Amino acid sequence: MCSKTLIHELILVEYCALKKSTRPGFFDITERTGKLTEMGDPLVGLNAKIEWEAFRPELNRVHEKARKSNAGAKPIDVVMIF
Repeated sequence: MCSKTLIHELILVEYCALKKSTRPGFFDITERTGKLTEMGDPLVGLNAKIEWEAFRPELNRVHEKARKSNAGAKPIDVVMIF
């Protein structure tokens, strides 16, 4: 299951991209997570109700691709992409 912190980190990365910032500050992640939780972040509720791992077998089948070599970026977790 995706953790609450992981979801908030993804939101923060998007936020920083919009801000044109290259890296979040030292306390940006914790402060942003706190603000989102205070505002009633719907992702926290969805994360508690949805069993994300149930989608893994089907997502693995859809994203299944033979790698030609080990060069390049490693594949991203299919549940994370979903």
